[in-house]
Amino acid sequence: MENKKIYAIMNSYYSDWNIHGYMEDKDKAEKYCAFKNQTADEFNQLYVIDLNEINADVSKVVLKYYHSVCFDFPNGMRDEDDRYKYYVGEDIPSDTRYNLFKDNTGWINFSFNCETRKKAEKIAQDKYAQFMSYYSENQNYDMSARLIGAISFNDY
Repeated sequence: MENKKIYAIMNSYYSDWNIHGYMEDKDKAEKYCAFKNQTADEFNQLYVIDLNEINADVSKVVLKYYHSVCFDFPNGMRDEDDRYKYYVGEDIPSDTRYNLFKDNTGWINFSFNCETRKKAEKIAQDKYAQFMSYYSENQNYDMSARLIGAISFNDY
């Protein structure tokens, strides 16, 4: 069987990569870029990347999800939907990290395996409630985070 190729039409600026679309014909993809690249602004130039078809036997992989749910304290959960849902083939250990700022605000992030985003958010809300309960007792975000097993972002 012949490997198929597609040609991604992209632009990038440092770490920001954008895929504008793809074509199955390289000549057409290059002409599309020429049509769109009407300025000398190098950061907005479109270019073509060859993408090869991936042939891998994934029939035995069990699809699992690893979610990260972040809370800004004292404001609550960020609205990030499935942006921080990762596909994994086996369980990854849970992880809780936090970062405390000089103005006594910060964030705490709970990452763990879970079937759905909704369920992950519910579990994370329970953990955040425990964190805030400790905070109501001791008025110390750093101590409260460590009491629930979180690791400071600065400890890495």
